[in-house]
Amino acid sequence: SGNLTVQGSTTTVSSSTLEVTDGAVKVSKDNAANATDFGLYGQYVEGSTTKYAGLLKNTNEDISQTLRSKVTTAHCAATLKANAYGLGIKKIAPALDKAGCQTFFVATLDEAVELRKILISKRKTILVLNGFLTGTGPIFRKHNITPVLNNFCQLEKWVDFNATLKERQKAALHLDTGMNRLGLDNTDLRRLMNNPQILIKANIYMLLSHLACSDEPKNTMNNRQLLEFNSLIRRLPRLTASLANSGGIYLGKKFHFDLVRPGLALYGSVPGHLQNNLKNCISLYGRVLQIRDVDKGHLIAVSYTHLRAHETDSYLVCR
Repeated sequence: SGNLTVQGSTTTVSSSTLEVTDGAVKVSKDNAANATDFGLYGQYVEGSTTKYAGLLKNTNEDISQTLRSKVTTAHCAATLKANAYGLGIKKIAPALDKAGCQTFFVATLDEAVELRKILISKRKTILVLNGFLTGTGPIFRKHNITPVLNNFCQLEKWVDFNATLKERQKAALHLDTGMNRLGLDNTDLRRLMNNPQILIKANIYMLLSHLACSDEPKNTMNNRQLLEFNSLIRRLPRLTASLANSGGIYLGKKFHFDLVRPGLALYGSVPGHLQNNLKNCISLYGRVLQIRDVDKGHLIAVSYTHLRAHETDSYLVCR
């Protein structure tokens, strides 16, 4: 009995089982100003990938760790398009970088070039969702940026660009599963199924799609897209697969595949999924310019798009 004090940066206990009689274990003593990471975690290897599981409090990115714990069988990327949703990529990216994020998605090539300058490691993957435009190949290569190819024409152009290089650059391929925005449409998909070897020529390493209604958990479109995505990737060579955005993470593990792509969820918001265990870390503010009283029957706004139905109503003019 008595107290045991061990000093030093590392203490190793070689035992198959560690039992603690007390009901609580205190770690990170004297953690002033939230300056120290703390927690308990285990390391394991699945296939050729080293993964981690446990409880961890990170000083910079609590939400990133919470999302990771939600997707224990998949990697967790970060979507930072539109200047990290207007919050400032120069502030957000370093925190995620320090938290260990390995894969980042942005919308445009100029966003990707800016992000590459911010990240400490030049080996971390940055993907451009808007695809590969004519003449941009040298920029992708110079900054080690990966395009998400959105149609068969872009796929063929990427093959031609890679043919000029000594070492081929990798790319991702977007398969449309019903959103009808970006991605290979039915015509492109038929061409792909007739020529799957083009994936090798283009050095495609990831197949992805995007959920249209993940913020509506009961919407049947979610399962329709899941079935379509599964059908497509089963007919193609085995590659990294990614379907879930922020809402998709909370639709269940069957939507997670190999990589999830949270965007708004990084800041604590998942519309349609209120029970998400995330801490909201942003607030929206607007300036009230004027408060006006409007009589019944009077029209409001450009093109008179609103008609007041009550005797007198007040409304705000904001920006």
